[in-house]
Amino acid sequence: QYDITEQKRTEEELRQSEERFKVLSQEVVEGIVLSENGRIIDANRSVTEMFGYGLEELIGKDAIELTSPEHREMVVRRISEEDTRPYESMGLKKDGSTFPLEIRPRHLPYSGRRIRVTSVIDLTERKHQEEALRQSEALYRTVVEQAEENIFLVDATSRRVLDANDALLRSLGYTDEELKEMTLYDIVAHDQESVDLNIGRIMEEGHRSLGERQYRRKDGSLVDVEVNVSAVPYNGEKVMCVVAHDVTERKRAERMLEEIREAERNRLARELHDSTLQ
Repeated sequence: QYDITEQKRTEEELRQSEERFKVLSQEVVEGIVLSENGRIIDANRSVTEMFGYGLEELIGKDAIELTSPEHREMVVRRISEEDTRPYESMGLKKDGSTFPLEIRPRHLPYSGRRIRVTSVIDLTERKHQEEALRQSEALYRTVVEQAEENIFLVDATSRRVLDANDALLRSLGYTDEELKEMTLYDIVAHDQESVDLNIGRIMEEGHRSLGERQYRRKDGSLVDVEVNVSAVPYNGEKVMCVVAHDVTERKRAERMLEEIREAERNRLARELHDSTLQ
């Protein structure tokens, strides 16, 4: 007679552990595939939904068949090298359609065997979002570059110019490289205290109209602008997007008009004075 109490306890703990693993693997969103010598021995519900197979169809299937043909050579090489780094591939569904996925392989002991545990993540939605973001950024870049308004981004902390459109480069006479070496203090022809005060208000309120300001050109001359600034996300941070409408010509016309009015007032005053004397 042998006391097998400890053996039974260990077997029960193992059974419970495997049940917990089974429940957990079925509930996680990412797909989990267990394979041995390239053959699938188990998979969770996410994998069956992802690839369109029933579990009974997957069991015993060569795992490489779930990869689109043009990526199989790469996947086989990663498997043979036992490379456990995550990588992207293309999955092949039962209906023949393909979809992007990320593979995260591991080799783990399971029921006394060394098996391959592969996490499979469907990247379809992420790829759609990345493409939508790329198109949105391309549209933004096109609009900004074609805009006649002077538009540039400024780091609110360092005050450095991060990016600028061609209109601002033409208006101030700088190259893109030169402008990115400058700060807002180099551009704005006003005292540093007023610049800092406006930056603080912009970052607190999110948007602010600064009215008429003057910017300093490369040649030292000044340009009159009407400025609106918004705090916008950029590379994970909040920066200032400055839109400066060049009103130099308008101001020149206003000054000319005022000079004409002043000349007319002087003429009328002289005529009135001469008439009175007469």
